[in-house]
Amino acid sequence: MINIRTITYNLPKKFGKIEFDIMDKCINEWNKNKYLIRTTRISTVPINTIPKDNYYDPLEEFCDNHNINWYSIPVNLNSKKQNELIDFSYNMIKTREKVFINIDGAKDSNMYFDVIDKYIDLMNKVAHISENGKDNFRLGLSINTIEDEPFFPFAKSSGIFSFTIGLELTQEINKIIDENSNCNFEELRKKIITKIDKQITEIEKYAEKVSRKYHIQFKGFDFSLAPYMEENGSIIELIEKLGIKVFDGPGIMFVTSFLTNILKSFGNKHKKIGFSGVMYSLLEDYKLCEINNNKAIYLEDLIKLSTMCGCGIDMIPIKDSVSKEVLKSYILDIAAISCRLEKPLGVRFLPIPNNPEYTSLNEFSNFITNTKLVKLNKNTLITNGIKEFKFLDINKTVL
Repeated sequence: MINIRTITYNLPKKFGKIEFDIMDKCINEWNKNKYLIRTTRISTVPINTIPKDNYYDPLEEFCDNHNINWYSIPVNLNSKKQNELIDFSYNMIKTREKVFINIDGAKDSNMYFDVIDKYIDLMNKVAHISENGKDNFRLGLSINTIEDEPFFPFAKSSGIFSFTIGLELTQEINKIIDENSNCNFEELRKKIITKIDKQITEIEKYAEKVSRKYHIQFKGFDFSLAPYMEENGSIIELIEKLGIKVFDGPGIMFVTSFLTNILKSFGNKHKKIGFSGVMYSLLEDYKLCEINNNKAIYLEDLIKLSTMCGCGIDMIPIKDSVSKEVLKSYILDIAAISCRLEKPLGVRFLPIPNNPEYTSLNEFSNFITNTKLVKLNKNTLITNGIKEFKFLDINKTVL
C-alpha cells in the first residue's frame, strides 16, 4: 500500500483562528483514514519585507500543539530589503527548529545571479550553526518551482488556503517490480499504473471529501518517487531491478525517463502539483550513499539526471571550504536546465564544518543517513556585474 509522505497546508497571507480551526479539523479527519501519513507541514506566502515581530508565533504554537513537523517561509531576495531578509532567514533557522527557508533563485526563466550569491552566503553561514552542519537541511534554493508544491524545502503558498499531498510511491513500486520480475518495460508499466492508480483514486476521494467538508481547496498530488529509510525505500534499489548495475553507466537516462513518464501520467487522471519526478536525493537514499562511499558520486551525473528526474541536486554534503564561484557554477547548470527545459528544480547543499571525510547527521534518522562528502570540480564562470540573466527567445530573436 502506498503511503503519504506529507500533507502540506498552504496558508493565505493573513491567517489566524479560522485557518487554524479548519486545519485542526482536517488533521483529525486524516487521522481516521487507513493510510500512513509520515509528516504534516504548513507553507506560507513569500515575503519580500521583514514581518512584524511575533508574526509567526501563533503558527509556531499551532505546530507545537498539533504535531506539525515543519513550516516553510519562502523568501524573495529580489528585493530592496535583501540584506535584512538574509539576516531574518538566518535567525529563523537558528532559533526555530521547525522552520524551513525557501529562496527563489529563478522565476519565469529569469535567473537571479545576485540572489544565488546571497543564497550561497546564507548557506555557508547556516552551516556553522551546528557542529555537524545539519541546519542546511532546512534551507533550499528554488529554480522555477511551482506554488503550493508539498515537498520541502521548495514549498511556497500561492495565498489560496488549500492543501496538497506528496505521495510515497517508492516502496510500492519496488514491490510491484519484485512481483513481476519477468515482465518487460511495457508490461511492467501497465502493472505499475494499474495498481498505483487504484490507490491514488482512493486517496483522492478522501482528500476531496475533506475539502468539501471543511471548505478548504485540495490542489493535488506530487507523485514524485522520494526515497525513505526503510526496506524497499531506495530509488537505487528500484533502478537496479530494472537493470542499472552501474549508477553512472548507460541506460540510467532511459530508466529515469521511463519512471518519470509513469509518474507524470498519473496527472492525466488526477490533480497534479509540483515536481512529480524521480528524486535522486543523496543523503535521503541509503543505497545512493553506499555507492558514494564505495566509488564516489559525481555531482555532474546528478545534474545530468536533472534533465529527466524530479528535483535537481538535493541533500549534497560538501566541504565548507568550497568557493562561492564553484558553487555558483553548479547552481547555474541546474538553472540552465530548468529554464531551457521549463521544468521546476531545486538545490540543497550541506556544507559540513571542518571538512570531515564523512557526515555525522544523526538528528533526522528517519529521513537521512550519512555518507562521504562529495568532491566538486572547480570551474568558475564569468558572472561579475550580472544581476539577472535570461536566455534569448530563439523564436522571437532577429539577428
